[in-house]
Amino acid sequence: MLYITTSRKPSNRTRSFCKFLSHVLRAKYEGRGKKSVDEIFERAAQLGFRRVLVVWEANGNPARLSFLTAGRAEWKWLSPELRIRGVTMPTKLPRLPHEIRITAAPEIAELFDLPEPLGDDYVELKITADEMVFSYGKKQIGKITIKMERPA
Repeated sequence: MLYITTSRKPSNRTRSFCKFLSHVLRAKYEGRGKKSVDEIFERAAQLGFRRVLVVWEANGNPARLSFLTAGRAEWKWLSPELRIRGVTMPTKLPRLPHEIRITAAPEIAELFDLPEPLGDDYVELKITADEMVFSYGKKQIGKITIKMERPA
């Protein structure tokens, strides 16, 4: 499962975006507050999470998604980082099933560290090189326009 947090002092838009992500990904969201990056890792480990998603912002809008994973002795940043170019999300969060299926290249699906759904009732997340589309049934429930970036 995924633990989601933000950069310091997130805007209302970034907090809403994190709540949307946590809802559709069935993840745990907690605001960062004054926690250092090390304290974020301690909190995630304390709650039993192996994967952390940090939502960074620029000019009051969600700007990047960075993933970290628990190693044997330390946390490490994963690649690629997803730069956010645009977000479309509902104003009211719909009622959704507890499972999610990710359709993406294996290296991208691996970032989310989510199990395959057991049944036929799930949210679908399709990730391509330039967008992430969340749908349930035949209805789109959210979209994030992205650009994948690898460290130099």
